[in-house]
Amino acid sequence: MTRRSKTVIRVSAVERCILALLLLAFPDVVMGFITGSQPRPPAWLARVLGARLLTQGLLEYTRPQKVVVLTAAVVDALHATSMATVATLSPRYRRLAVASLAEASLAEVLTSALARQLP
Repeated sequence: MTRRSKTVIRVSAVERCILALLLLAFPDVVMGFITGSQPRPPAWLARVLGARLLTQGLLEYTRPQKVVVLTAAVVDALHATSMATVATLSPRYRRLAVASLAEASLAEVLTSALARQLP
């Protein structure tokens, strides 16, 4: 693994952990920032996402290995797919689903690209 790849993975993991902590501590504020006056899903749902992101971020930070990074990319791709479904089927939560879809898609692209550089 190149030192640069490891650094980028860890920086990305820190970003993921910060987002996770915000979702865990202030789910209504984070969702409100994205949705504005539109309806929001229950706060517990944001906390579940926060817990998943925190776990994933901590694993990526502490074990920046190919198998961990590839698994993270798969999890992000699955999340993006689920958010595309929500955005399509639920106009009520579309804005929030599209924001989550965009974040998960960008994370998947980044982690997939980094995984190719790992031994």
